[in-house]
Amino acid sequence: MHIENRYYIRPGVIEVEQVQSSMVGNHSSRNRKSTTTIEEVKRVNQKRAAKKLRRLIDANFEPGDIYLTLTYKDIYKRTLKGAKKDLNKFMNKLKYRYGKRGMVFKWVKTTGIRKRGAAHHHIILNNIDGFNYIKELPKLWPFGTVDIKSLYEEGRYEKLAEYFVKHKQENEEELQESQINERAYSCSRNLRHPRVKRKIIQEETILKVPKVPTGYRLEMDEDKDVGISKQSGYRYRYFRLIRINKRE
Repeated sequence: MHIENRYYIRPGVIEVEQVQSSMVGNHSSRNRKSTTTIEEVKRVNQKRAAKKLRRLIDANFEPGDIYLTLTYKDIYKRTLKGAKKDLNKFMNKLKYRYGKRGMVFKWVKTTGIRKRGAAHHHIILNNIDGFNYIKELPKLWPFGTVDIKSLYEEGRYEKLAEYFVKHKQENEEELQESQINERAYSCSRNLRHPRVKRKIIQEETILKVPKVPTGYRLEMDEDKDVGISKQSGYRYRYFRLIRINKRE
């Protein structure tokens, strides 16, 4: 048995993930002969975290929102804890400026650091009209440079989410310290989380062509999104249903 997860990311986008069910049936792996290493488990967990983050970004941000990278001058050396304190102060100042304009403040952030103390931060923000980011943000970050870019939608933010999530593992490798109690990223509490519908289906369903509702188009990479899981030995499939605009 498998379970079909439908993630309603935002109006006009439905993600369907068909994987082994954790709700019904025998949960033991078919692929009993294979052994899963600690590194493989880490990769699976990292991939799962990136997928969750990508959906969160897709549900709350649009192309044209803000993607920031904050760096430090060489004279500033920071521990991971110290760098995060700097970032929290920056975010509080920015939240105040959004509030003065009566605007909602939405964000996702992560921090990376190396042994030599070179820290950096990545932040996704909702863009608001009338705020001069190029002029104002450097005033809030006196430690180094502020790189400001427009958020773009390639792969529905897949690469961006993977980049955010991998910082946790890189921090662990660079500092030689366990980051098990640290989150890969943090986000504002006002973000919308994808609504999920679940339906039990037969495994044979994955072998059939996906049903595409009227007014939608299918988006699926058969080389990457269809196959047999190395961990469970069960088939899986993933695809998106995109609402067709009248202009298309």
